Amino acid sequence: MELGDLEQLQASFRHEAADLLIDLGGALLQLEQEPLNAEVVNRVFRAMHTLKGSGASAGFRRLANFVHHVEEVFNRIRNQQLQSTPELIDATLKACDCCEMLLELGSTASDTPLPLEIEVLAAIRPFLPEMDKATGKTQPAKMASGPARYKIGFRPNREIFFSGTDPASLLLELTDLGEIEIRCDTADLLHADEFDPEKCYLCWEVCVETKQPEDAVRAVFLFVEDDCEVSIEREEPAASARTESKNKDARFRDAAEQCFTALGFALEQCQSGDEKQGLGTAHRAAQTLISAGKAHGHAGATAAAGEILAAILVVQQGGILDAGWLLNVRLLIEAARIAVGAPAAAPTAISSQLAPTKAAEAPPAPEAATGAAAASIRVDAVKLDALMRLAGELLVARGALPAFAERVELIAREESPKSMAKEMRDAGAKVSRLADDLQATVMSIRMMPVRQVFQRFPRLVRDLARNLDKNIELHVSGEETELDKTVIDRIGDPLTHIIRNAADHGIESKADRAQKGKSAVGRIDLSAYTRGSTVVIEVKDDGKGLDPAKLKRRAVEKGLLSESAVAAMDEEAAFKIILVAGFSTVDKVTDVSGRGVGMDVVRNGVEALHGAVHIKSEIGKGTRFRIELPASLLVSKAIRVAVSGHEVVLPIDTIRNMVKIPKSVVRTVQGQQIAPVRGTVFPMLWLAHALSFGRMEERRAELAVAIIEAASGPYGLVVDHFLGEVEIVVKPLNGVLAKVPEYVGAAIMGDGKTVLVVNTERLFSLQRSAAVTQNDPPVALPH
Repeated sequence: MELGDLEQLQASFRHEAADLLIDLGGALLQLEQEPLNAEVVNRVFRAMHTLKGSGASAGFRRLANFVHHVEEVFNRIRNQQLQSTPELIDATLKACDCCEMLLELGSTASDTPLPLEIEVLAAIRPFLPEMDKATGKTQPAKMASGPARYKIGFRPNREIFFSGTDPASLLLELTDLGEIEIRCDTADLLHADEFDPEKCYLCWEVCVETKQPEDAVRAVFLFVEDDCEVSIEREEPAASARTESKNKDARFRDAAEQCFTALGFALEQCQSGDEKQGLGTAHRAAQTLISAGKAHGHAGATAAAGEILAAILVVQQGGILDAGWLLNVRLLIEAARIAVGAPAAAPTAISSQLAPTKAAEAPPAPEAATGAAAASIRVDAVKLDALMRLAGELLVARGALPAFAERVELIAREESPKSMAKEMRDAGAKVSRLADDLQATVMSIRMMPVRQVFQRFPRLVRDLARNLDKNIELHVSGEETELDKTVIDRIGDPLTHIIRNAADHGIESKADRAQKGKSAVGRIDLSAYTRGSTVVIEVKDDGKGLDPAKLKRRAVEKGLLSESAVAAMDEEAAFKIILVAGFSTVDKVTDVSGRGVGMDVVRNGVEALHGAVHIKSEIGKGTRFRIELPASLLVSKAIRVAVSGHEVVLPIDTIRNMVKIPKSVVRTVQGQQIAPVRGTVFPMLWLAHALSFGRMEERRAELAVAIIEAASGPYGLVVDHFLGEVEIVVKPLNGVLAKVPEYVGAAIMGDGKTVLVVNTERLFSLQRSAAVTQNDPPVALPH
């Protein structure tokens, strides 16, 4: 396999492993509630088996070996030799965390065990028949008489690849059981009339010498035995340890010689000009020699092969392949032959013509970047088909324009200009329609269900409940609600802090709930739903609720707000004090909360997504957090407005209505200007004043007002003129403007002009906060 192909395979496996671990976590939590549910046990076992097999195929041998131990426990549960217990579920959930760490370490990680790895293996040890303390490999208690030898015939189905199974991964699993000998039969390949690269023409004969029971050998082929020919026969083991060692040495020398032959062929390819193919062959041969040396315990051969691989990587990573490099690699190969004890190769023409050069030092093999996984999206095939169809139609429509231009040149004198103008408008309208459909389809591809975020919280609530010694249930709904991938990636942390806060501060202790006559089990509801172009996520608990008077008093005691500031707050504003940085209602810091940081993360995280947080609470009954988020951060509709000679845009999602009112109806009450609009009185804000643009036009008798629906309440935003609706792509601001809260970004208009996008959600609150806290300590109030 080429180095780039291996990296691609490992990146793909990381995606698959992330999904498997999420499914595994959910299955384990269900198994904790239903320990006798055989289907859930099988679901856990299948996820582990796939994780182990796919991990081994992608080169994550350490991960595969670790999962193998845990899988062995659930194999015993599946065979009704064990029963699931809370202690076992705890250990297996920790094993999932350990798997995530091993994924981060990659396929070339050191053999030094992680602390969590040691903890998990120690926790599952009582559930295994016997475990070798030196190797960490499980051994059956009834196999003390010695190893057994099994002869395995494995002929895969020709279409095995279409089921997602790699035969090589099954053979690699056998290496975990003990010493193996493999012979590949290529007869079907040689006799095939027409070769199809997507089919499997190979079959294998494998001899395994192991202390594991026959069931462990058969378990390797558990999921393919119905579609493939698998035969397993027990044979007599090797006659003596000396014979076994001799056979092992012979197998190692044979494998090493094959590697040397492949390396020689690879150098000939490089010399003949086929550098890419030759380097790929040499890379695979050197890696195989390293693996063989490690398996045999031959440190000298392993080190020599490592030097060969390092020299190959120098060229693969941008170095120069010249005569000196070729000779240097040949000298390294001869050194490896000596280390292995193989006979020296016959001298070649190239070795007599080239002068020796010093081997360049190479960096270790690059590991696939784990961050790449977060930058990719799994796409529904139906959406891709729609995208391809639209792209094809757009190409056809584009091709019609040059033909139309030629026709205009030929018959411009004969036809009416109005007729040609109509055809041109029709052609433009068709392209515009296709562009709209294309945009909508691409947007739908970026949309992902919130399930991907919500799936992490059942485990979180379970662990919190145990840590806090409370009984808490999490009820989830609306998992199919879709959000833009960017929002999905960034909303997890705010929700985590809200749920942790609800479990720690909201839900009462067992004794307090019993004293209040409440259910013994506290409840947290997590839900999501769509409202127009906004997605709403709610977290609600049935705990003790928030006391606004206590919150105000605490804020004053901590010096976060003055007494005059809290006196001017209504109930909802008081609830939002908990979102101020540094605020906490507890005096003792715990592992869960108490530092006054978490809820500030909620406010900053939601505002960074152009969203809003609303809090409602009732003492003794519970608290509800409602987070309103835009479904997408990329393309949105907006209203262009003119104000004091400038042009800005207002997000249409926050606009309830656009009206014109007589200027004479505006009144000032306690320093705040208000005006009635269609029977309702709204506070008014002049956009020119809020953005420091100067004075607005004063000669007009009517005012253009946009009624804005904001978290702090609706208000009227006065502008000079409404210029029309437009679709925009919001770009984030950089530099000094990035720190100006009155704007959420910028957009480029169709004429190339750049305009700023106003943060209508926070604009009125910013003005009000500036007025309220004018003489108070400088603190950012939540909005």
